[in-house]
Amino acid sequence: MLWGALQIGEQYSQFRKLTFFTEFPFTIPVFFETGGELHVSVDGGTFNVWKQLGEKKHDVDVSQWKTAEKTVIIQNGTQPFSVWDETFDVTFRGDLSPIPVTIKIELEVNKCTDGVYLRWVNKYGDFCYWLFDKNTETNNVSDINVNIEQYFTTTDFVNGFHGGTNHPKGKEAQRTMALFAPLVNSDTFDFLNTLIDSPIVDLYEGDNNWVRVNIAPANIVKSDDDLQDFACTLVLPKTFTQEI
Repeated sequence: MLWGALQIGEQYSQFRKLTFFTEFPFTIPVFFETGGELHVSVDGGTFNVWKQLGEKKHDVDVSQWKTAEKTVIIQNGTQPFSVWDETFDVTFRGDLSPIPVTIKIELEVNKCTDGVYLRWVNKYGDFCYWLFDKNTETNNVSDINVNIEQYFTTTDFVNGFHGGTNHPKGKEAQRTMALFAPLVNSDTFDFLNTLIDSPIVDLYEGDNNWVRVNIAPANIVKSDDDLQDFACTLVLPKTFTQEI
């Protein structure tokens, strides 16, 4: 089973071009119905067998190819033939005769090191990665509660201190960060758009450490331009603050 949310009439396809951020953790999603092989070609070379994989969903680490300028991965295997139909409740039953499948995954290298690196799960249940530019950062601070303490007994300082008459019980702080990917093409824009509706988004903190974050709800408008900026707002975990 694939953990995802296909739309009406949509089919899951593994043919893809991915931007490989070589200086950060990066995996490619591979699904084998009945097992198979991964073949790899580096910098235009011949294809060689790389991995044997079993029948399940895999997140394959490709860090060993980070020094290459171009990497192409071919997935060879078989899958049962199935009819995607809504007529009967045997919709996803496969035929007993598997058909050969060859899937091509191209990795376009990006060696940038500066930015905000996010990982999320798209509607197909795949891990996605992107290195965003950071614009502005906002820290919204508010009072948790107001605890009014009125000192009517004296207005004098006691040992150089007076408790005052109105102060908060604590503070609540929420940091947000404006992110953008400049001048991306239509396919990349659609890829990044899956970040907005993903319930699982992680922020890379370095040393293979990730922290769960959120992307603020947004109304994303895609133009007809060949290239356009993609922008979103990262909502960081609430700041831990002191309370009285």
